[in-house]
Amino acid sequence: MRSLVLMSALAATLSVAEAAQERYVNARFGYSICVPAGLVGQAESANGDGQRFDAADGATLIVYASHNALEESLADQRASMIARLGSASYQSGGNDWFVVSGRSGETIYYARATLRGGVFTSFEFTYPHAAAARWDAAARELSRCFRAR
Repeated sequence: MRSLVLMSALAATLSVAEAAQERYVNARFGYSICVPAGLVGQAESANGDGQRFDAADGATLIVYASHNALEESLADQRASMIARLGSASYQSGGNDWFVVSGRSGETIYYARATLRGGVFTSFEFTYPHAAAARWDAAARELSRCFRAR
């Protein structure tokens, strides 16, 4: 009986967490991502390539896509991201994607990029180290629910 109550409580918690998210779908490039509760959209960019979402505590999610006009490799894109965001403590990847995460000063970042059909589709999630208890799980969830065309 006790395990049934715990399972019910867990299911209710997951349902509340899932309901609190919204899904951003980009019409121009056809990608989508779950936006964690507490992040507020700042309007689609003028050229329709993505959007920025901000939280009151300083967390930011930026999602975007671009044609690979410079014919960069995934390795080039990864190096560019790390140079901009800070040294990576974790890196992983596959044939058409990579993920990097790390910490720069008091900011934690988690970023992912996919290269398919000549289009880079990416997200960058940054948040204050002081808010890690709130955002660490959200960072992992972003990668799971990110869908590139």
